[in-house]
Amino acid sequence: MSKDVGQESVCDWHVDDVGFWPESYINEEHEGINAWIALADMPARFQGSMGLAPGSHKAAWKYDAYKAIGQNRSFHGGFTKDEMKQRAQSGAKLMTTCEMRQQAPEISRMIDDIAFTPDIKKGDVIFATRTLFHRTLAVTPEGIKYFAKKGIEHLSRYSIRYVPGTARLPQGWTFEWSIMANGDNAGKSLDEAMERDALLWYPQVWPESNDDLNPRLDMIATTAFEDAKSKTRAEFFELLSLFSQNH
Repeated sequence: MSKDVGQESVCDWHVDDVGFWPESYINEEHEGINAWIALADMPARFQGSMGLAPGSHKAAWKYDAYKAIGQNRSFHGGFTKDEMKQRAQSGAKLMTTCEMRQQAPEISRMIDDIAFTPDIKKGDVIFATRTLFHRTLAVTPEGIKYFAKKGIEHLSRYSIRYVPGTARLPQGWTFEWSIMANGDNAGKSLDEAMERDALLWYPQVWPESNDDLNPRLDMIATTAFEDAKSKTRAEFFELLSLFSQNH
């Protein structure tokens, strides 16, 4: 991921959407952890990285916050296709993930009160549960000048998610490739999905990596990947069409 130094658009307080990565909807212990890896220096005084809200994943208001930004984090995982159709017909927006300040200004202010901006150097890693509220930050005017002097046009980072094999795939409308390849994987744990398909959709990295990791990933690339990618694209455009027709 990369952000232009001069980029003004930012995403307000949010947690990652259900479809972004698989997660458990049964037990919060199985949510796993995100690792956000800085590939450039991002001094806090110039912003440009992200703000974090410690403890927000356990806050009493978190479900009100989810609702405000259009997220359904219930057991079945996200909105079903019928629920999405109902949302579209009611005039709801397709995505309000980044609109906490507009949708719930009081909650946004509460998050502001507990948040901070880390001082980040290249190679630093931020570990956080997926349900920790965070936001992207525009580079300050002083920061734009600072990075320009250094010849830096983009601020890059890499994000990876670790979850236990017990984390369950969503049952709502999703673009998860393992489900696109085999609809029966919906609601199954990651371990179950891999056992059913004999495909390494979710490689194990701890306590040791899967045997024959590269050949097994190549197997996905040469068999199920293209079909899943094609179905994902079709589902995505169906979703866009659904909301564009009602606005």
